[in-house]
Amino acid sequence: MKVLTSISKGPKLMEEISSNAGAPLEACKQKVLDLIGLGLVVIEHDSDLYGHEFLKYRLESRQKFR
Repeated sequence: MKVLTSISKGPKLMEEISSNAGAPLEACKQKVLDLIGLGLVVIEHDSDLYGHEFLKYRLESRQKFR
């Protein structure tokens, strides 16, 4: 539940989700993968100004704002 609560506050990196949920990174990764499998969470591909690519996770129902 803490993982969903963290993700519900906006797109997050896996490290942010783990920190907010107070769960080990590996356990958090597995929970997020399970939520993706259920269709509750989706992956966003993004990059910063320096061209570094990274993944963010968000709830399926949340719209992406730019």
